[in-house]
Amino acid sequence: MGPTDETVQAINRLEKTIREQRELMLQAHGVLTCLYEVLLHAEGEEAVSYAQATYVARGLIDKGAEELDTVRIRPLFDALGVSERVEVERVLYLS
Repeated sequence: MGPTDETVQAINRLEKTIREQRELMLQAHGVLTCLYEVLLHAEGEEAVSYAQATYVARGLIDKGAEELDTVRIRPLFDALGVSERVEVERVLYLS
């Protein structure tokens, strides 16, 4: 017995959520990269320490985004036994 339509739709929503969150993480990574560069060249004794902290945060976000990559996530979904994909069509009804 294969997965139900509801299961496939839930998996599709989960994949979409993961993809969207990964995109946000990559945007945050870009912001932190810029901040790192600014702080690295800023005046003041504490600027380099802040730059290093920013670099560490950037690395953590990068690692998280890498783990959410489709190449790594797809086998997990495949292990659930859901090979079909159904795109949910959203319709707005006006009365």
